[in-house]
Amino acid sequence: MWDESAFVVEKMLDYLYTGDYSEAPSDKLQKKLGNSTIYGFQLHAQLFTIGDKYCIPLLCEIATTKYFDKAQNPFNSSDYFESIPDIFFSPLNHNNTLKMLAARIMKDTVGSHLNNPLVRSKYDDVAAQSPGFVKEVLDICLTSHILTWTCDNCDHFDTGKIRMDCGNRGKKKLYPFSKYKVSWSSRS
Repeated sequence: MWDESAFVVEKMLDYLYTGDYSEAPSDKLQKKLGNSTIYGFQLHAQLFTIGDKYCIPLLCEIATTKYFDKAQNPFNSSDYFESIPDIFFSPLNHNNTLKMLAARIMKDTVGSHLNNPLVRSKYDDVAAQSPGFVKEVLDICLTSHILTWTCDNCDHFDTGKIRMDCGNRGKKKLYPFSKYKVSWSSRS
C-alpha cells in the first residue's frame, strides 16, 4: 500500500471498519495533509482502484455508487476529468464497471457541455492522455444510439436505414432529403 495516498488508505480503512466512508478527512490526517486531500470523483475513483487491487468488491460497489451520485446535480466537470486517469490507468483491472460508468457520464452529462471552452479543453487533455477512455465513450455512443427519421408529409416515424419515402402516401415518389427530419434517439 506504499503507492496509495494516506488519505485513500484512511478511507479504505474507514470502509473496512464501518462498511462506508466519507469524503472528509479525519482531523488528524487533515493537519498532516494540509490542502493536498482529494475529493469527489477522484476520491471515489481511487477507492474503486484500491478495492479492485486488493479484491474488495463491496468497496468497489460503494465507490461506484458514490461516483454515480456525484454525477448528479450540481456537476463539476473539472473534478470529473481529474478522475479519468485514475480509472483508465488503474494498475489492475479486474472490474470494468467504473470505466463504463465514467464513459456513460461523459456521453450523457458532459457531452452536452463540450461547447464550453473550459470543458472542451479539459476533455481534449484527457482524451489525449487516455485513448481507452475515448474508446469506451465511442463504444457506448455506437451501441446506444440509433438513427431515426420522421416523414414531414405524414409524420411517420421509423428507425434504422433512412428511406426517402415512408410508403404511407400510396405512391413511390422520392422527395428531397431535406424534407425529412433526422435525429439521434437513445435506446437506453
